[in-house]
Amino acid sequence: MGMKPQHFEEIIMGKLIDLSDIVTFQLDDKTITANIGWEADEKRDSWELCGSVAISDAEKALYSKWYRPDYYELQHLESVWPEDIYRQLQQEGFLGWKKELPSSNRGGWGAFYSNTRAAKNAQQADKNRLQEAVSAIGVSAGLCKSHIEALVRIVQLINELKEKRPTVSAREHYFG
Repeated sequence: MGMKPQHFEEIIMGKLIDLSDIVTFQLDDKTITANIGWEADEKRDSWELCGSVAISDAEKALYSKWYRPDYYELQHLESVWPEDIYRQLQQEGFLGWKKELPSSNRGGWGAFYSNTRAAKNAQQADKNRLQEAVSAIGVSAGLCKSHIEALVRIVQLINELKEKRPTVSAREHYFG
């Protein structure tokens, strides 16, 4: 069940840039592979953190030459909270997650000023409390312990890559 990170790097104008990471782990007799990385958009001169999570079943692959893993796309990860990552995966149908979390802006004006909302946002923003925040999201979504651990690993990978945003512009990346 250990994480196996692999790094893909690119040399741009003499600088080494780490563009993506892959983490693979086992869950429910399936292999989960999260491939998240920075993509350059040269037209807008911006970087987007995006990627996919794949679920492959070795048993199905063994018996069918047409078997393809299930892929779930994740987009605009550079500015999302852990609950937004859950929402993206849930909307794609990842691992059969069906329960939708309440919208983040529910409750009208009073919710904006509530202490519980502020505490929840502070918890999700604090890197030291990430495990606690993602566990709380998983519990409120009704996930089992192993699925919460999978969500924690995916969110940890995304947060690690957020800190490694490329320093060169997207146009420089394409045109040097």
